[in-house]
Order: sequence, then structure tokens, then C-alpha cells
Amino acid sequence: MRRSALGCFQRGVLSTRANFGLVGMAVLQNLVVVVLFVVSVVPLILVIGGRDLFAGGVHDMSDVGRIDAWLSDLPKQLEGHLGALLLGVLASLLVGMLAVVVWAWFQAGLVGTLLSGERQAHPEAELRAGGWRWFKTFSLTDFAGWGGRHLWRFFWYFHVMITAWMVLALVATILLFGVGVAWQSWGGLAATGLGCGGTIPLAFLFWVLAAWSLLAQPAVALPESGAVSGSLLGFRVLGHRLGAASLLLLTVLVLSIASGLVVGMGRAIFDLVFQESWLLRLGLVVVSILGQWVVASVVNVFALAGFAALVVGDPEAGEQ
Repeated sequence: MRRSALGCFQRGVLSTRANFGLVGMAVLQNLVVVVLFVVSVVPLILVIGGRDLFAGGVHDMSDVGRIDAWLSDLPKQLEGHLGALLLGVLASLLVGMLAVVVWAWFQAGLVGTLLSGERQAHPEAELRAGGWRWFKTFSLTDFAGWGGRHLWRFFWYFHVMITAWMVLALVATILLFGVGVAWQSWGGLAATGLGCGGTIPLAFLFWVLAAWSLLAQPAVALPESGAVSGSLLGFRVLGHRLGAASLLLLTVLVLSIASGLVVGMGRAIFDLVFQESWLLRLGLVVVSILGQWVVASVVNVFALAGFAALVVGDPEAGEQ
């Protein structure tokens, strides 16, 4: 059944409540993926002499002369160490690829659980008392099952998504280059016209791609779908449900900004109160980071649940 943006919002809230354990899994996903991505750059940094750059401590990074000297000396450091450089790049790529695999496993578990809850729930669960119980499907066993089943779908979807964002970034770069050429060739008026005229459609494309990035994930997890077919299905659904998808995306953005402001203000207040104690301030930083991750994970689970409701409620996707 075709659902409104309000209906998808309500069902997203109910599904998040019913499967709140997914928030903990999303926090764990963020932690593991961030650690792996940080580790992935360590071999490359060591090969290019990054250890010497940080030898004096992080505060030395403010010394521009030190950084310039390190950059000017970089070709000499790499000369004759191409083998080590290639090994460093290979190690970084392997760890980075492992991070993507881990992300894909967690994401497949998250989306698979939410999609199964949406598909089993009553079509009007948001209008019934205690309707959230129809959405409850989360268990560690089922989460792992969905993660293993759709791991490679989301692994390749990650690359499809990154490719789409890179193409759009290239378009934005070309636009900026064109504005610069127009400024030098025809003056400020032409550059302003080109910049303003190109920014509006470019901003619209960024908005559409952001909505598609969320909408495509439930489409990828449909039974007879895949990374490419699900991505294309996401574009087709978005084509005739752009209004509802935009309202859901706007809600997610507002929730993200509001929660970030609340956490940031709380951190600033406590930082002022306990500014004399570095230990308390360090603890506050750790707690605030974890708090931001928890809040962001709640918003993320809600977003995926809301877009899952939109996809399942679409007649074209319902045939899958």
C-alpha cells in the first residue's frame, strides 16, 4: 500500500522502538569501522616518514615551517623505497577493504532486520494501539543471519554509492573550474551568473543523491534484489515518491542537527564548569563522543526504518 511521508515517519518510530537493540549494533559498527579506517592509514604514514613528523608531539603540527620541511624532504625519503611504499599502499588498501566488509556486514544486518519487521507488520500498524510490537524482529542470531546473507550485496552497493558521489563531486569541481574561467575571461557578472545558475541544479542533485543513498538500501535488501538492481530500483521509487522521500530526509537532517546542537551545548557547558580539571574534561570528551554516536545511531536506525516503510509501500518495490 502506498504510504504517505507521515505514515513512513510513524512506522519508522515504531520500528525503531521495537528493534532498539539495533542502536547498540550501529554504535558498535561505527566504533569498529572508524578504528579500522584509522589503522588502514598507519602503514602508509609510516612509509612516507610520518613518524618523524609527529615525533615532537601533536602540538608541533602548528609549526608550518616544520610541515613544509617535511613535505620538501618527502621525495628524498621515498627515493629508493618504492618497494616499501607499494607494500604500505597494499597494506592500507587491505585494511581499508576489511573496513568496508565490516560496514557491509553490519549494514546488511541493520537493514535486513528493519525490512523484515516492516514486511511482517500490519499495514496499518501505526494506527493501532501497541502497533510497535508487530515490528519486533531483532535478535543477534537473525542480525548475523541477515549480515551474512546480504554481506556482498551491501559491499558492492557501497562502491556503487561511492561512485555516484564521486561523479557528483566531479561535476561540482567542473562547475567551480568553469566559474574561475568565466571570471578571468568575461568578468565577475558572467562568473556570478554561471555560479548561481549551476549551484541550484547541483544542490538539487546533492539532495536527490542523499535521499537515494538511504532509499536504495532497503531496495538492495529485498528478496530478489541485488546491489545494482536495488540501486536502480531506489532511483525508480525516488522518481515518483520524491516528495515523501524529501520530507523524510528533511526530518532526518533536522533531528541530526538538533541532537548535535544539544550534545554540543551540553559539552560546552560542562567544559566551562570543569575547565580546571583536565581529567574530567578528558572524560567529558569521551562521554560526549559516545553520546553523539548513540544519538546518531538512533537517527540512523529511524532513517533506515522510515525509508524501508516507503520502499515496501511502493507498488513497484512490493513486487520484489
